[in-house]
Amino acid sequence: MFIDYCISKYKMRIKGVIHIGAHYGEEHNVYKINNINNLVYFELLNDNFKVLETRIGKEAILYKLALGSEEKEIEMFVESANNGQSSSILEPDIHLIQYPSIVFDKKEVVMMKRLDDVIDNSTSDYNLINIDVQGYELEVFRGSIKTLGNIDYIIAEINRDEVYKNCAKIHELESFLRDFDFQLVEENWIGKTWGDGLFIKNSILNDLTFLRQSAGENDIPTEDQISDIKNLSIEKQALLFMQEKYSRKNPPKVN
Repeated sequence: MFIDYCISKYKMRIKGVIHIGAHYGEEHNVYKINNINNLVYFELLNDNFKVLETRIGKEAILYKLALGSEEKEIEMFVESANNGQSSSILEPDIHLIQYPSIVFDKKEVVMMKRLDDVIDNSTSDYNLINIDVQGYELEVFRGSIKTLGNIDYIIAEINRDEVYKNCAKIHELESFLRDFDFQLVEENWIGKTWGDGLFIKNSILNDLTFLRQSAGENDIPTEDQISDIKNLSIEKQALLFMQEKYSRKNPPKVN
């Protein structure tokens, strides 16, 4: 899974996950293996939610809700050939050409709310958003302004064509999230016109860059190294950085 790759490569320190478009909870085992216990799942379709509820039980907080930029009832375009994974608030467009076997043959009315009105933003229990809502990601983020202040990582579906009518394109997501200090660091175009992207907050990237330099030019530091370095004073961190910069052959020692 893309999330496994991201966690490993970027040594992501995840306190909790807000998973939007959870489907059946396919990533749940990944979260548990990585000792992530603060979990909130959002799934809006009736059939999918029943499976999610049976599978996850009380191991996460579950909401049967759509998320967007306003509170309202809205109609979904629903398919069953792909177990509802392609269902969307947006009308399918190129998707119909790319995947002709997936027919959107029914509709379902769902309740929509803003994430900021659902999540308690006075806490920082969650610092990863994992979102897959078939092109509706930008509208969800527009309703998540306060929540984004506590988020360090975002894994989102990305699009570079009209997979769904008026779906958010990758450059639109980049532009919006840049205002919240996020940078796109990974793209995985598994569907040619669509894929997954990883956004990381610049403050986290800056820490990672410094720690990588401290650990070695081509290495990402271990959790122990991260802990050791972050416990140093600012002055000793700066000294460590300068020593490492000018003497790669002789790893610096900081007392």
